[in-house]
Amino acid sequence: MGKYQPRGRKAAPAISSNKDYRDSGDKRVADLETALRECGLRDGMVISNHHHLRDGDKVALMALEAAARIGVKDLIWFPSASFRPRKAPSN
Repeated sequence: MGKYQPRGRKAAPAISSNKDYRDSGDKRVADLETALRECGLRDGMVISNHHHLRDGDKVALMALEAAARIGVKDLIWFPSASFRPRKAPSN
């Protein structure tokens, strides 16, 4: 297992396989900062999040804060949708 390495391109990025990941096959990392480092986030890149995440702006804020902690700056947030915070019900 893990010996075959596909070649070629699809759209633009190289084709990845299980050979590119840990021997356990687990792609999870400890935290968001590690994930951003491992995905190659650099200054000036565009980040986005899925529009089905209601209040997804909170997810984007977590990512932007994590990026700032690892020293990445000048990012552009390109949401597919974001929503106003809901008002707390008045009694």
